[in-house]
Amino acid sequence: MTEKTAQVLIAGPAVVARALNEQKTKEELGGAKVHTRNGVVDNIATDETDALDQIRRFLDYLPLNVWESPPRRAATDDPERRNEALLSLIPRDRRKIFDARRLIAAIVDDGDFFEMGRFYGRGQIIGLAHDPLRHAAVLAVADCVVPWASVIVRKSFGVAQGAHYGPDAYILAWPSAEMGALPVEGGVTVAFARDIAASPDPDARRRELEEQLAAGQSPVARAESFSIHELIDPRETRARLCAWIEWIQPLLPDLRGPVSFPMRP
Repeated sequence: MTEKTAQVLIAGPAVVARALNEQKTKEELGGAKVHTRNGVVDNIATDETDALDQIRRFLDYLPLNVWESPPRRAATDDPERRNEALLSLIPRDRRKIFDARRLIAAIVDDGDFFEMGRFYGRGQIIGLAHDPLRHAAVLAVADCVVPWASVIVRKSFGVAQGAHYGPDAYILAWPSAEMGALPVEGGVTVAFARDIAASPDPDARRRELEEQLAAGQSPVARAESFSIHELIDPRETRARLCAWIEWIQPLLPDLRGPVSFPMRP
């Protein structure tokens, strides 16, 4: 959707003024700022030329039809490239955030990430790359038939984490990964409410419990039980994903053609 020249709306300013006695412009009722935040529109384009360029980029990742595989081209970026910045990207303080887009840029082919829906559902980053990193709803994941790789870099909790692991997924984890039924902070507050309230120093007791339980969410135990396939050095992420892309090539021809899914509840 172009930023300043396009609107999507059911009723124009005159109808709204009559019905609600409010004066709104077409831009306020259905401009790009409205629809990129409610999910109607995925991306903003500065003008029509930019919109067509984005369409070309999007189509460049896709096959011409369901009977073909996505196009492949020779990589200009070394598959074995190790980015030293990945070692310090995740803060040691579990409460501090990190720049996930910087992480993606450090792993996929240089400059080759087409993001969609950036202003809607901001807790997730969705896009296309030639080292793809995509997310979907839990039921869509359960029905997924394409090969799937997941890299756990930090927090992965509860039912929501199921939306990031497709059937027979190849699962990698960084040493900074945390996994469990609930985040430590929320779980401690609920499960140990009486213990914390009865303590002479509730804040200190809460921190003590959080530190004890956080140790149990280390990815090491998951790796030992084969719940994840590899516990890796963050700098190895690109190489591992590039190798995985080669491994799955024999599976792709059988995935061509239409796919049908059972009815979802």
